[in-house]
Amino acid sequence: MREYAAVNDEIRSLQEEMNLLLGQKGFMEYDRVLSLSQKLDEIINEWIRIKGFARSVKLPGS
Repeated sequence: MREYAAVNDEIRSLQEEMNLLLGQKGFMEYDRVLSLSQKLDEIINEWIRIKGFARSVKLPGS
């Protein structure tokens, strides 16, 4: 569960940075926001992959 909390924190941090950049400088920082958005997508996809894998693993006694 700690891994999920760490991923959620990283996602939240990236979202906050993107919002801050857009709010302060608008499209002047578009490339940076796009880069952050792509990183966010990668993190979310990895999280989904890990979460999906965790669901597919059968624990003894379950």
